[in-house]
Amino acid sequence: MLEVIDLVKRYGEVTAVDGVSFQVAAGEIVGLLGVNGAGKSTTLETIVGLVTPDSGTVTVGGHDVRAHPEQARAHIGFAAQDTALYPRLTVRENLRFFGRLTGASRHDADARADELIGLLGLTEQAGRLAGVLSGGEARRAHVAVALMARPRLLLLDEATVGLDVRTRTHMLELVVRAARESGAAVLFSSHYLAEVEIICDRVVIIHRGRVLADGTVAETIGRHAKSAVEFTFGDGTRQRHEVSDPAAELPALLARLDTGAGAPELKSVNVLPASLETAFWALTGEEPAGLVEEVA
Repeated sequence: MLEVIDLVKRYGEVTAVDGVSFQVAAGEIVGLLGVNGAGKSTTLETIVGLVTPDSGTVTVGGHDVRAHPEQARAHIGFAAQDTALYPRLTVRENLRFFGRLTGASRHDADARADELIGLLGLTEQAGRLAGVLSGGEARRAHVAVALMARPRLLLLDEATVGLDVRTRTHMLELVVRAARESGAAVLFSSHYLAEVEIICDRVVIIHRGRVLADGTVAETIGRHAKSAVEFTFGDGTRQRHEVSDPAAELPALLARLDTGAGAPELKSVNVLPASLETAFWALTGEEPAGLVEEVA
């Protein structure tokens, strides 16, 4: 459904996307991962035609995004990081309006709006002006807009930011339903690795504009992840050490810690099993701080 081949985008001397290639099939959920500035949002914006690449191709449903933008965009539902709602329209009016823009009849737009209001827990907010919604409420309404046309390709850029655990769970269930029941191809950009492990079939890890890994969650963990021991100190600093056997290697790691005068106090020791988080850390060499959040 989506094919990205050798995508390159430069801003002056900065190469934001550097030869990115991947695919997303119908009914598949692919997690797009990377720290801020890795090139995720630029990639998504190029797919929808908001950004013109310097080279490379993007096809959606067999349509080249640059050569046939209208045909390609007709298949896409996109929820960007920044919410895009008309503040002086109610939630229901926003959904109906965007539904009508996709060519739906008034009856179908009304029915789909009511369906999504129920699915995303927006019943109490349906009659409120979008401009007075909380951040989490606006995020839900924003994603609902992307789902109005039952897109064949659903692009979600940090769709669960600011949501409470219960609402996030409902959102994830809806994303899975779009793929499994409706056959949508889903590209799911997220900083929450726990939820990526739960719902994604594959992950694409981008770092400094390049793809470092592309495979199933299990494959990515198996190829790149190691267990780790993380020390947190009183001054807020952390040290992370990759290990093969945490129980066996922990005493030696503790013995090597600086305990002299002026050294920060050790506050906690955390053993991290091989996971998508440790795979990400091993691949990028960067601390995935802010990328990990527990999903209940």
